[in-house]
Amino acid sequence: MIYKSVDIPNAEYHSHEAISSSGLKYIYETKSVYHYLNREYKEPTEAMELGSATHTAILEPEKFTEEYLITPELDRRKKHGKELYEKYKSQAIEEDKILLRHKNYELIKKMKASVYSYPLAYELLQGIVELSHFALIDEVDVRIRPDIDIPKKQCIVDLKTCNDNSPFGFGQAIYHRNYDLQAYMYCLVKGYPCENFRFIAVENKHPYSTEVYALSEQSIENGRKKFEQALSQWKYYKITGIALMYDYDDMRFTKDGSIML
Repeated sequence: MIYKSVDIPNAEYHSHEAISSSGLKYIYETKSVYHYLNREYKEPTEAMELGSATHTAILEPEKFTEEYLITPELDRRKKHGKELYEKYKSQAIEEDKILLRHKNYELIKKMKASVYSYPLAYELLQGIVELSHFALIDEVDVRIRPDIDIPKKQCIVDLKTCNDNSPFGFGQAIYHRNYDLQAYMYCLVKGYPCENFRFIAVENKHPYSTEVYALSEQSIENGRKKFEQALSQWKYYKITGIALMYDYDDMRFTKDGSIML
């Protein structure tokens, strides 16, 4: 299945033309290759940047200070605080680092401490971090970049920050955010049993609890169906060059070609 595994920068991975799980999730969510190809670029939100910083701090702590510049605690509503913040912004640009506010750094430290103090979660961190894999599935080029790969256990681990890591709350996130599609695709590419996939879910608010989750048979089946549906739409586009607006297989039409709802 895998034809190449390489250690490349994140930016190089994301610029590759092979479809990723994020791309397939987008196609599945919108039911449309057309919408995926014409999506608008949006600047990363503070929440997205916080999530990326948390991943680096927990998974690759040795890289954290190389990539991030942390501001001191300051009040940007006041002149001195605003001036000092601008100074740190300029320094971050000069050093090619990402600026991280002090309060967010304190939050990251709490999440990191929670994950590291959970024995099973910490054990699952001991693997290969963010290695890129490229493969051919049903004649379609795909790519994956697991947070953690543990070949000896045939296990892939995905770290998620969330508001609610309760069984109900995170279970809803798995289904509605299509984490099940991602898990199925990752295991398929690596040739691992899906039941070996693990999520580490750490809450981004007090008390910053950590839980570890596996997928049920039903969740795995849901992931398989979502993956195959999105992949078939992407394959159709790659073969024909036609980006369908929607997946029309289950729709009914009137005589004039209107879609019947």
